[in-house]
Amino acid sequence: MKKTLIFITTIIVAFSLSACNLFGPSPDEVTTEFLTSVQKGEWEKASKYVNNTDTKKTLKELTSSKDEEAKFMLGLFKKMSFTDGKVKEADKKATVESTIKTVDMKIILGTIIEEVMQEALAQAFSGEEADDEAIEKEMTNKLVAGVNEPSAKKVTNKVKINLVKVDGDWKVDVDQELLNALTGGLTSVGDEMEGGKLNPFGK
Repeated sequence: MKKTLIFITTIIVAFSLSACNLFGPSPDEVTTEFLTSVQKGEWEKASKYVNNTDTKKTLKELTSSKDEEAKFMLGLFKKMSFTDGKVKEADKKATVESTIKTVDMKIILGTIIEEVMQEALAQAFSGEEADDEAIEKEMTNKLVAGVNEPSAKKVTNKVKINLVKVDGDWKVDVDQELLNALTGGLTSVGDEMEGGKLNPFGK
């Protein structure tokens, strides 16, 4: 009798594991994998969990990028932490309530803009011609330094991450709310400054 129970238990466990593999990762598992990949700067891996074409493209471009933008992204996201909460699932849609904490980019960007504006005004009064390329490079360098500053203040955002089922697999539907939480408010500033040019993941 004991051997029979062990055999039945083994069959049940094996079936359960097979079922998990058959139906694929759950919405919260996909969300965790996506956020962890972003946190580690594993762009290629992160792109596999998203539904948005533009986001996929941008993440894949970051994979081979070695410029200051990539350094900024790595610096920003490695400071990120998150916890996933309540999951709601209905048919081919799901939401995962997540809490994301990262560097407060509104503070950093505000400080940088103020510094750059002061320098630009000083140049103007001295008769020097403004070098747009140099200003852009300086801002990027300051952004990299800002996110890597150990004492940089952080902001916490609660966000509902949307997922959709595509060909049987759950994919993260990256929207402005999620982007804003991931970037510490950077995309909301970008939306206010010439239509969101500072959005690192595209539209």
